[in-house]
Amino acid sequence: MSLIALQNVWVEYPLFGAWNRSFTRSMMPQGRKNAGAAPANGRMITALRDVTLTIAAGERLAVLGSNGSGKTSLVRVLAGLVAPSRGSIRIDGQPSAILSLGCEVYPDATIFETIVLRGLLSGKSRRDSIVLAEKVIEFSELSKVSGQPIGALSSGLVFRLGIGLAIFLGSDIVLLDEVVDTADPNFVTKVKKQFLEKLMPNIVLVIVERSQAIMEDICTRAIILDNGQIVAAGSYREIAEISRGRYTY
Repeated sequence: MSLIALQNVWVEYPLFGAWNRSFTRSMMPQGRKNAGAAPANGRMITALRDVTLTIAAGERLAVLGSNGSGKTSLVRVLAGLVAPSRGSIRIDGQPSAILSLGCEVYPDATIFETIVLRGLLSGKSRRDSIVLAEKVIEFSELSKVSGQPIGALSSGLVFRLGIGLAIFLGSDIVLLDEVVDTADPNFVTKVKKQFLEKLMPNIVLVIVERSQAIMEDICTRAIILDNGQIVAAGSYREIAEISRGRYTY
């Protein structure tokens, strides 16, 4: 059964000139009035082009391609952070996206408060959400920093928190966008064991990383994105071999 299905998906963003984006321009009356408006000339930049993709339960997909090829845009579409400009998307399950510090809604909230909030938003009682926070913090080895605000965390600690949430919230879909490389190697080994032994038969994993060594141990399928299009798809080993030497990560 497919948990994710994209059909002819396009993602386009307005392209503003440097003058339109500048601080000086934004402080002018006309600039303030038009802040956030689409560019008058209608120019757009295309991040994804006619992407059709299905991912079934238990599949682990590596997304390969050069910088600017559309990898992060694809992950953000799957996470529900970006809506397709055209095409359709169906997701049967609850995605857990581990992207970057800027994705946190409340950067001043502590790690403990953030986990409790995530628990409440998932339908848990306050008591169960506090138990969830204790489990996530213990597994993710964050007890010494549990009182720190999310906005002050390093990428490696964000990875720990996100993985803990994905595991203990029982997410159906886990999305990783260039965060594994920043984590402690011992913790990455611990996470691999948890995923491979307990979670992989049931969840979808989509991973974007610079290090193919990490994906090699986990991923079963791979795609290559180039200029927003899927140009190759198949088994991980086959596609990784095609990508070596051809794309700069």
